[in-house]
This record gives sequence, C-alpha cells and structure tokens, in this order.
Amino acid sequence: MITAFKLSLDATDQDVCLAASAQNLEAKSWNELVWTFEALRRWKDVLEARFGNLTHVDHRSPPDDPPDIMLHFGPTDVPLEHTLLKPYPLGWADAIRGGHGGFVPPVTTKSWTRAQLQNLIYGIDDVWADASETLAATFQEFISAVAKKVERLTPGGIVVVDDRATHDSREREILIKGLRAESGSHLQHTIILFQRNNPLQFWSAFLTADELLIRQSDV
Repeated sequence: MITAFKLSLDATDQDVCLAASAQNLEAKSWNELVWTFEALRRWKDVLEARFGNLTHVDHRSPPDDPPDIMLHFGPTDVPLEHTLLKPYPLGWADAIRGGHGGFVPPVTTKSWTRAQLQNLIYGIDDVWADASETLAATFQEFISAVAKKVERLTPGGIVVVDDRATHDSREREILIKGLRAESGSHLQHTIILFQRNNPLQFWSAFLTADELLIRQSDV
C-alpha cells in the first residue's frame, strides 16, 4: 500500500503527526513516518544541498515495500528505510514499565522471564553488566540492523536508525565511527543515526562514504 504525503523538510512534528493521523496509518507506519521526519529535519540543509527541495513523500507498506518511504526531491527519488536500535529485552522492558520509570535491563543477557525483568525494573533484584560488553553488544546490533536495511535499498538510499539503546554521546560516536571503520569507502548509502531524549534535546550523525557529520542540540 502506498500513501502519498505533501510534506517538505520544513514540516513540523505536529504537521507530520497530523498528516499521518489523517491518513489513518497503522501504528508501525505512523511511527516510521513521524520518527523519520524527526531525524531528516536535523539535516535539512545537507539533504537539500545533495538532492534539492523535498516536495512530497510516499509511505510504503506491504506488499509495496521496500522501501519504507520514498522521498521525492524534485526529479530525484531517494528510497529510505527506517529501523529502531532497541536490542532485546529493551522493548519488552518498556512494555512492562508502561510509561513509568525503572531500571534498564542489560542487553548482554539473552534470556529473561517476565518475573526476572519485572524484579529488575522495579529494583527488587540487581543484575549487573560490564559497560564495555554492553556497548559491544549494542554495536553488533547496530551493524546488523544497518546491514539488513541496506540489503533492501538500491545504492544511494538512506537508512535512518532511531537509537533507543545508548546512554550518551560518547557511546553514539563509538557506534557511528565503528560503522565507518567497517564500511570505509565501500558504503553506498547514507546512514543517519538519531537519538532524541525530548523535544528540545537530540543527537544525530550523518554518514556517507566520504564524510561523517555530527550534530546535537545546545540544551
């Protein structure tokens, strides 16, 4: 299914949310569109210098994907894939928390019961993990997520990785610089790593074969 949206990179979060809701996108598709624009907006000047002005987009869902989104920059069409960096069991832990606070489980432990996760989240039991091992595991998840998405794209496409796993800018720089070291000049796509704590604070990296740019909010 292909759903067209007349959106530019000047569109606000509210603009994109309203457009997605007006088309009754199901939850996954809604998130893909809204979260993708959150990331792309931070790189408006760079994207427009490369491709021109964004005039409209098509969101594509099965059976018409990949890609998740087709960006139409004037005469240039750029395919885009969106993915979450959220290793197991972070998603399950979020569901248990239900929007409330709590401790974050380590991603190095690959088998959990619901009771074990609940006890950790609510501070009943302690489970410790080595920080370097946690970052190494997150890096492997990052590399794997990018590789899967790149397989679905033609050269020149964009992969937006929505980071829900790292804790600070140092860890994010290690991830993106590690990907750059592994890919080198063979990278045929643009990788955007994006993390946002709240509407005012963000961190993002823009990686191509020939450059790595990093931006973050001032607050």
